[in-house]
Amino acid sequence: GTSLMGANGPHWCEDPLVDRGNPIYTLTRAMIRIRKSCPALRTPDDRAAEALVSTSDELAYWKVDMQHGSGSPQGMLVVLKVAARPTTKMSEYRIPPELDYKEGQGFVDLLHPKRMAMVVRKGDVLSLLVPDWLSEAHVALFTPNGYAEYDDGRDWMVCTGAELPPLPQTMCHKRTERLVLTWGGFSAVGLLVVLVLACNARSIIYISVVREPTRPACPVGAADREAPKHVFTASIEHSIPGRGVKVSAGGLGKVEEQMLREHPQGTLSLVHPMFGDVDYGPLDEFMDFEIFVDGKEHKVK
Repeated sequence: GTSLMGANGPHWCEDPLVDRGNPIYTLTRAMIRIRKSCPALRTPDDRAAEALVSTSDELAYWKVDMQHGSGSPQGMLVVLKVAARPTTKMSEYRIPPELDYKEGQGFVDLLHPKRMAMVVRKGDVLSLLVPDWLSEAHVALFTPNGYAEYDDGRDWMVCTGAELPPLPQTMCHKRTERLVLTWGGFSAVGLLVVLVLACNARSIIYISVVREPTRPACPVGAADREAPKHVFTASIEHSIPGRGVKVSAGGLGKVEEQMLREHPQGTLSLVHPMFGDVDYGPLDEFMDFEIFVDGKEHKVK
């Protein structure tokens, strides 16, 4: 398929000289399609429009097609306005006698569909009363109201009964649609992130970044520290690493050995029975003990 080539600088779609949204480009495109759809505009039968009420900055003429069927307008009024400033004065043009229109018949401006003209009768004279409320120089193409329809969703109208090809979509429009979809996707993702943050507004996330090891700060001063406790434990299984003694009575022997390695610094006294087949090395014998149980002092001999 056709694709846009990358280029440095603005894309040609953004160049004002070839801007497809330019009013002159839009007007030219609309008039080409209107001419294709309206047989009256393609006939050589031009009639000067007799002005009953007009201004010097207006030129008008009728395009007449008496040979075409009833599916298209037999007469259309073309008005060229070159006024430098807007005016509220209405214009009135005599309708050619061969055009059979009734009083009260509405005419619509194909280029400005909201602008309507009206057939009026004064005696034996039928005329078309044309409003003048456009604020700039313009071209107007008036056709009977029942013979107009909008052109492929555009803001101008064409004559009914014509089978016009659909307006092609230019690469500029396709590029714009892709940009809209891209930015729409980014906006949706951004909105989703905002919603997630809003739903978790009460949550608190702490992030700790460790850059280098630091010594822990002491919670209390050295003077406030308590002296190590004297801890007294008793068990059947025991371990004396300094003398190579290790007696196990199941898995608890390993637990005591682990306790000796991990216990905080202090005085630790172990009480355990002596096994006859174990060499404990030289021993010191003590006969009297002072111990505290539940906060009370006891003497043991």
